[in-house]
Amino acid sequence: MGMGPPPGSPFGGPGSTQTSAAAGLPFAGVPSELKEMADKVLDREPEHLDPDVSFDPVHVGTADH
Repeated sequence: MGMGPPPGSPFGGPGSTQTSAAAGLPFAGVPSELKEMADKVLDREPEHLDPDVSFDPVHVGTADH
């Protein structure tokens, strides 16, 4: 058992994916040894439509903040 917070803990800091993205590194893709299995999973995955969600970053309220 290692010392420190468990993986995913809010006290653990950013993960490797977040750190790589922050450094501007692109996603490297699925490893070749996993590609066949990943393709099988994706073949069974249903089509997901884009959600119909509106977003307005300006807060419309009665308080003058």
